[in-house]
Amino acid sequence: VVLGMEIATKYSNRAKYLSESETARALATLEKLRTERLKKIDASKALELMKKDKKKSRGELNFVFLKRIGESFVSKIDLEEFGLFLENIR
Repeated sequence: VVLGMEIATKYSNRAKYLSESETARALATLEKLRTERLKKIDASKALELMKKDKKKSRGELNFVFLKRIGESFVSKIDLEEFGLFLENIR
């Protein structure tokens, strides 16, 4: 769960929904909770699992973006673009 929150935080920042200061604050909090390292994620395996997600349709997936800590919204994302993000997140 913590890894998913870290990915959502970083992707929200990349999409310009979450400010740098909120991103840093969220990541600092998540770091205290994390037991696994994001760099251990196999981007291709993660993407394959996401492609099987029941919320996916036509190459898009509903993704929870952050506007700030405690405020989120759902928007569709392109899975191929997200796959590129996962490969470069480290």
